[in-house]
Amino acid sequence: MYMGAKSHRNFWLQSVLQSHPTCYLSVQNVGWVEPVKPNKSRETVFMQIGESTMDIEKKQPLSLENTREQILEMPAQEALDAIISHPKAGALVKSFSAQDLYFLIHEIGLDDCLPVLSLASTRQWQYLMDVDIWKNDRVDQKALVSWMDKMLAADPERLVKWMATVEADLLEMWMYENVSVLFLEHDQDPSELPEGYFSLDGAIYIKIKDSELTEDKNLPDLDDMTREILKLMAEMDYTYFHKMMFELHGVIPSETEENLFRIRNVRLAERGFTPPHEAAAIYQKLDAETLAHRPKKILAAQDGPGYAQPFLSNHFAKGENRFSQSLAAVDDPNIARLIQSEFAALCNQVIAADKVKLHSREDLQKFVKKTSGYLNMGLEEIREKTGEAPAASIRNHPLTEIFQAGFGLALNLKFKAQKWRRDSWFQKNGLPLSFWGEERLGVLGGLLLDKPLVYDNYQSGALYRDFSSRKDVEDCEKILDGIIALDGLFARMNCLKSLPDSKKLNCENLLLTPWANDLLGKGSVVEPLSLEGLKAFFQELFDPAEHMVRDSMKHKFLEWLALQTKRSPEEIGRTWGHALTGLFDSLEEQYGRVRLEALDSRYIHSVWVV
Repeated sequence: MYMGAKSHRNFWLQSVLQSHPTCYLSVQNVGWVEPVKPNKSRETVFMQIGESTMDIEKKQPLSLENTREQILEMPAQEALDAIISHPKAGALVKSFSAQDLYFLIHEIGLDDCLPVLSLASTRQWQYLMDVDIWKNDRVDQKALVSWMDKMLAADPERLVKWMATVEADLLEMWMYENVSVLFLEHDQDPSELPEGYFSLDGAIYIKIKDSELTEDKNLPDLDDMTREILKLMAEMDYTYFHKMMFELHGVIPSETEENLFRIRNVRLAERGFTPPHEAAAIYQKLDAETLAHRPKKILAAQDGPGYAQPFLSNHFAKGENRFSQSLAAVDDPNIARLIQSEFAALCNQVIAADKVKLHSREDLQKFVKKTSGYLNMGLEEIREKTGEAPAASIRNHPLTEIFQAGFGLALNLKFKAQKWRRDSWFQKNGLPLSFWGEERLGVLGGLLLDKPLVYDNYQSGALYRDFSSRKDVEDCEKILDGIIALDGLFARMNCLKSLPDSKKLNCENLLLTPWANDLLGKGSVVEPLSLEGLKAFFQELFDPAEHMVRDSMKHKFLEWLALQTKRSPEEIGRTWGHALTGLFDSLEEQYGRVRLEALDSRYIHSVWVV
């Protein structure tokens, strides 16, 4: 059952007082909280509460900004304790940026964050709703019920007043979806009404509609919550309550939802969260030379109160990269703060473009790393092409354009891979990407994604990661160029005019198998070797003392390729030498120290063996 509005607040306040006896708040009979003015001894106690909120050495409270930053770096439970224990808890919570507070609340847990939620401003509440209750362009009724339940428990009167005034359309639509209303005629007996209806005034009868919301056991009791909201609404303004019940029949849900979505997008756009279809423009390509000829940006503080600057996004951006180093080199603190705000908005745009919901600081950290990585690439590219120093670039150019210059490097590589693939020999022969082997497959697969990624093979904990430097681009391009070169070589080889239908073919055994057959006197045919044939091939190929491919065999291979492609050995060496060197290096690494009698066809992939 739902507690009364006053009981809700008293319940969690008493829990707070029990767990934090040094938190000086008094619970009045009327159900609201008044701070008790601390005497001298209490000031001493406050200094002993927690070193996270007090400067022990100076015996003076830290500024709200410093306290806020320290709290955001704490584990969730410690952060909650520090907030509750702070002598100006209300001002502290309201000083958080809405985005930082969102992550903090989710990490604390919705069930444990009621004290924080109660102290938050309605502007912060609005952001929590804007981010969490929407799935694309539709209201997520389950998420809406969950947030309304928590806000009702934290501050019931404020929730009802706020929704009745600021979010009236949302409240009406929610009521329309979940409440059925009947009006009793003056000569009608209440017993004639269908079962399940209740009334607060004897004239308007209400019933909670059966839906998946009422059946979901993970959601709060919809019946009790709705009764509580309606009761509070009627007590606070009966005229408004009566008016809303009458107007529910005229609600057009689709039209109301569309209007709510439009207004919500405007609010989020002010924080950098543009709609996904607009935010996707961040992934457009922009050349550094083009950027150099664009007008310089004007860094000036905007009029009006604005929003609190997010701390977490800029905190996570710190590190050994050109962007953070360039920002640290800005000597004007006001300019630096404006660039930090611009960076936070850029992170939000990237999040919006990728259509994801973040619920933890770890999630945010990944996107900050991605954003700062492409900024790093953009700054490197601008310096390489125009000579402009990174510290000057972040002052002269919008960060969105620097990001696009960095992402453009990865996009150029993607376009190069796509262009080659369309007309490639491998594509015309219907071969799968796995034909190129694990590493080449990984690189190609990452480049051919909608948003290209680096094949990292779990070196940083993941199979793929975002590009973060020009070196990433250069390394991937080197492998891609090798693939393109091998593809061109295959297209010129006479023995590969027709291929057998086999899933065992790959780029290495397709080169070595016909050559091995030729050495064994069978001609340059793409047919599998027997195990005995493989042993004979390896015996001739490797120097048993050095465990390396004989130089004479490399020369024989070049001569064989020259016959197959009608090119000179020198031209083959110049054009395909790097790719072929990698082939022999792989052979030496895998089989150079394996005894001939220990060879097992099940584990041989560089030569086609039956």
